[in-house]
Amino acid sequence: MEHMPAGLRVKGKAVVRSIDKISAFVLRYGLVLVVFWIGCLKFTAYESKGVFNHASHSPLLAWAYHILDVRNFSRGLGVVEIATALLIAAGPVWPKLSIVGSLAGIGMFLTTLSFVITTPGVWQAGYGFPALSGFPWAVPDQGCSAVGSGYLDPGRFSEIRR
Repeated sequence: MEHMPAGLRVKGKAVVRSIDKISAFVLRYGLVLVVFWIGCLKFTAYESKGVFNHASHSPLLAWAYHILDVRNFSRGLGVVEIATALLIAAGPVWPKLSIVGSLAGIGMFLTTLSFVITTPGVWQAGYGFPALSGFPWAVPDQGCSAVGSGYLDPGRFSEIRR
């Protein structure tokens, strides 16, 4: 078995560390961009209506429509989502603060995924495996939740920082 010269091993590790840094950056700030964008959309009339169509059937969120109108409820969600994005973005500087953002992001994605169960007309009979009519975001939400959970451990990417 051939042995790799020590110099090449060191360079190989440096390349892997560089790839890890780039990957961690792309994952974190890709998630930040998506969550920030979703939050900004909550300030538009068409998104407010879309939120109402799903959230008004959710036992987790329907109660809020007794307190707030459709637009203000959506704006409130937007504020929470933008704050979540900023908390996740803060990870390299304030890792513990980023944990709060990651937990909020996971909660946000799991809540929206719960709409698949609570919104009438989602499950389409006759298609075999349930067709997620009107829920093109259901599967990507799970991906975002998984990425967000990767940032729960503030030391997870500490080896990348070295």
